[in-house]
Amino acid sequence: MTEKLDPQKVINELSNKTIEQCRQAIAINTKLIENNPNNSRAYIIRAAAYSTIELYYNAISDYTKAIELDPEYAAAYNTRGDAYSTTEQYDEAIADYAKAIELNPALTAVYFSRGLAYGNIQKYDNAIADLTTAIELNPTRAKTYFFRGFAYNSIQQSDKAIADYTKGIELNLRGTANELHLRAGSFDKCACEEGIITMEEALEKIKRLKTQGAKTTESK
Repeated sequence: MTEKLDPQKVINELSNKTIEQCRQAIAINTKLIENNPNNSRAYIIRAAAYSTIELYYNAISDYTKAIELDPEYAAAYNTRGDAYSTTEQYDEAIADYAKAIELNPALTAVYFSRGLAYGNIQKYDNAIADLTTAIELNPTRAKTYFFRGFAYNSIQQSDKAIADYTKGIELNLRGTANELHLRAGSFDKCACEEGIITMEEALEKIKRLKTQGAKTTESK
């Protein structure tokens, strides 16, 4: 039996290719599909190529075909969920992420993706639950803390938001101005003096980034 492709790995590989190379991959796999309409690997590769050049609806169509050919293809549900999420079809994305988890609980990154989808439709309690699971499975990913912090902030749990933003910044020592700004907003809600300090940090960082950008432009 042929080993199933991991669509996310294919996307990662194609992300290093040019648009023309992705189009070539689409053309090659279109020929393979014409010769064998049941070639699920060809649909996965073509879907990944479509996603890489941001033709997400085409990608969704190909992932759907791959799933029709193999209804237990957990990784295909996951990447179709990503495509649905990118096109703001969040309910469909959440359904796909749930199916991916059901079929393969080892796809731990899906909890992060589903948490973001819940956040985008303002189901913050669900988002927090999924992002908490994602943190339990991978406690060193800074981005997860930032998004959970945003969810906490959205339901007025500023103390927890501050803790998450702070942890995220600790994990990502290059903490961006936007992340500092988010933390400042939470402090401001708590009427904490540190919020002013943190806002100043954010503004100073933005100023430095602008200065660096200007110097880079001058040097070209």
